[in-house]
Amino acid sequence: MADEADLVLAADNGPAVLARLQSQAIFRGYADGILAGLDNFQLETALAGLSVQQALAERMSTTPIPRPHDYLSRMFVHCYVVIFPFATISVVPAYQWLVIPTTLLIALYFRLIERVGAANEEPFANRVQDVPITALAINLERDLLELIDVPDRPTKAVPVDGYLW
Repeated sequence: MADEADLVLAADNGPAVLARLQSQAIFRGYADGILAGLDNFQLETALAGLSVQQALAERMSTTPIPRPHDYLSRMFVHCYVVIFPFATISVVPAYQWLVIPTTLLIALYFRLIERVGAANEEPFANRVQDVPITALAINLERDLLELIDVPDRPTKAVPVDGYLW
């Protein structure tokens, strides 16, 4: 029991190793006669369902969300920055001197948001701010090799200058 806990804690993908150990325990239980009839099939089905849910959760946490509307967001920012001073000058006539600094601050804010969106538009371009697809592929390969008990696995991806590639 302690061996299994150490194995799961030392694994790169603990939930997948735990599912494998549970599957092996179900097989042993059926082979030893502890499980009979359809018990092992029901347990395997439940275990498969848990594995699917675990995989979906991992996929959701590692899936990039691309933003394909770079052009439209840029045009919106430019139009907003041009129209904003005219809209605010008539609303607050006593503080007209605030229109220019306020417009500059808001323009800077919207421009930064637009540039972040443009940078995130291509998450696999192999830039510093992109999704570390190589590291994800290495981790996936390590997890799959670990599931079939292959001891010789590729080395884990490590950050280079603080960035994971």
